Amino acid sequence: MTTCMIASNGCIYRSIDQLIRENADYLMNSISLRLRHLDRNRKCPLVLKVMLQYSSAQLLPLIQDTVQEARGFSLLIKWHVNEII
Repeated sequence: MTTCMIASNGCIYRSIDQLIRENADYLMNSISLRLRHLDRNRKCPLVLKVMLQYSSAQLLPLIQDTVQEARGFSLLIKWHVNEII
């Protein structure tokens, strides 16, 4: 989380939540595109996980499509996350 805090402070956001909220559309687009090539983007599920941990319920409509898409990759995601960790 140190990296998120550094990015948040460096970009003059008050919190990680604000950083995620104000950039959620960009983040979700990037995550969605990278999930399609999970073999080349193994840490992508971790980015989604952090985003879900630090975001508020306001983002659920935006996140919903990507989470449903990720559901289709759930076995691959579990395998890749376990491999990374």
